[in-house]
This record gives sequence, C-alpha cells and structure tokens, in this order.
Amino acid sequence: MKAIATAVVGVLIFICTGPVSADTPDIEEAVYIYDGSDPMEAYKTLVPVAVDWNNDGLKDLVVGQYTDGYIWLYLNQGTDINPVFDGGTLIESNGAPITTSYY
Repeated sequence: MKAIATAVVGVLIFICTGPVSADTPDIEEAVYIYDGSDPMEAYKTLVPVAVDWNNDGLKDLVVGQYTDGYIWLYLNQGTDINPVFDGGTLIESNGAPITTSYY
C-alpha cells in the first residue's frame, strides 16, 4: 500500500512495508518522486492520485493542478516500489486539455 502526498518542494511517496494498523503502521521514510532526473515539483499545488491508467500492472500518476486546473498523466516506467516517470502529458478531450476549477 502506498500513499502519495505533496510537499512544498515536491511530490512524496510513502510506502507501507508491513501490516497496516492504526496503532503501528510500518511506513518507510518518504522519498521524492522524480520526473526524469528532477523531483516532481509541487509549486502549483499538485493533487496526485496513483492508478493503473494503462492496465500494465504498474501504478501511474494522475496529477491535478489545484491552481491552474490542468490534469497530467505520468506513466510509470519502473516498478511500484521504485517508480520511474519521464515526462507527463496533459489529459485531453477532443484535442483540448481537460481542466477543473477549485471554486
């Protein structure tokens, strides 16, 4: 089980390595998720969700931008424990980016 969160300078992943319980969760130290060689930036308040977008058995990231409303897709090219992302693409409908509003 994994949890994805944003921090001031990037997107972090928390990996649960043991049984989940409210009293004693076994969670590894958080690590930054990289997009290529750079940490994924959270300066625009990203809202990441892990999902197997392309049914390849790996958790990909669907990332919404709170301030701009764009939705990005980052396909995982690594593993679930060591994800590798190399560039995101805007999710589009009929050739136009899908956006949301925070209002």
